[in-house]
Amino acid sequence: MRYLVISDLHASIVALDAVLEDSGPVDLVLALGDYVGFGLHPNEVVNRLRGLPNMAIIKGNWYPGFQEDYAGAGNPPRPYNPISKRIVSMGLSIVSPETEAYLKSLPERTRLNLEEVPVLMVHGSVLDPMWGYLTQELDPELLESNARASYARMVLHGDTHLQGSFDVDGVTFVNPGSTGWPSDGDPRAAYCIVDSESGSFEVDMRRVSYNVEMVHRELVDAGLPNADNILIGRSIWED
Repeated sequence: MRYLVISDLHASIVALDAVLEDSGPVDLVLALGDYVGFGLHPNEVVNRLRGLPNMAIIKGNWYPGFQEDYAGAGNPPRPYNPISKRIVSMGLSIVSPETEAYLKSLPERTRLNLEEVPVLMVHGSVLDPMWGYLTQELDPELLESNARASYARMVLHGDTHLQGSFDVDGVTFVNPGSTGWPSDGDPRAAYCIVDSESGSFEVDMRRVSYNVEMVHRELVDAGLPNADNILIGRSIWED
C-alpha cells in the first residue's frame, strides 16, 4: 500500500494541488498539521483536504485562538515582535468560522496500525505534540525519551519544515517537510510516500515544483512580511 504524508501546508493551495498530482494514487493521506497561516488560501486548503476520500488528520499549532497567545511558546521559543505578530494576525484573519471550528475539532495525536505496524502521528514531538519538535541533532537522551514514549515503530511528525528521517531505538522518525513553506533552502513543495509494496515500509522523500513565483507575488501584494523567503526555501521568521 502507498501512504502520502504531508505537513505544514500553510494555506498554499497551489503547493497542495501540486503534491496531490505528483504523488499519484495512494491508499491513505496522513496530514500532520498547520494547514493555515502565512498563505492566502486557508479555507481552500482545508476544504481540499476534507474532500479527500481516505485521510487521517491531526491539528498543528496554527489555528485561531491558539497562535495569538504563542509568545514564548515552542522550543526554541518562537520570535515575538511586531513583525511576527503581523504574520500571525494576517494568516489567521482570513480563516472562516467553519474552518476554525474544524481545525479546533482535530486531535493532537493519532495512533494507527498500518498493516499491523504501530504508527504515531504528531505535529511537534511525542512528548509535546503541539510545541515540541524533533530533529536528529537533538540531545540523544531526549530522542530516546520520545522513542520510548511513542509505543510505535514509526513516528510521523512535522513543525520544523525540514524534511528527513532517522532511527532511534527501533523507532523510525519521519518528517515529510513543509508542503507550503519549506525552510531547508529548497523552495519546492515537500512531502513523502511511505510504501509497503516491497513487503517492508520504505520512506521516499519527495519534492515537486509549483508556481512559487505566483504565490510570492500574491503574498507581496497582500503585504506579508518576509514574503521573499518563500522563493529561497527560507523560514518566514528570518529577516
